[in-house]
Amino acid sequence: MSERILTGGCEVSYWSVIKYKPKKNCEDEFLENAERLENELGASERLSVWLKTTDGQVVQLICKSSLDAIIETQDIGLDWLDSVDHLLEKDEEGSRTVAYSGFEVDTLRREFGLNLKFTDS
Repeated sequence: MSERILTGGCEVSYWSVIKYKPKKNCEDEFLENAERLENELGASERLSVWLKTTDGQVVQLICKSSLDAIIETQDIGLDWLDSVDHLLEKDEEGSRTVAYSGFEVDTLRREFGLNLKFTDS
């Protein structure tokens, strides 16, 4: 069973934010491969958005109902990342990404009126 966090009696969502830096002239190929990843993951109960920044970086935003739900797709994501390794610049430590994950701060969500609900199908 998936662990869910409650804040103030309300269920909160988990977010992952992953930043990639495609090599020069590889942005389009990288984004085509991002579409392939989305197809592999299928239409599950999640929010997934890809953003291209003005400085050529790509940011992936993922929201799921629980941390377990994010972890369930981690192997698919890592296999995909290995397949696009040749398209990415690495930082001084050799990392291909900058990533952050955590649970949504429910009071901020309510303050701005955003309501993402996940249902079990």
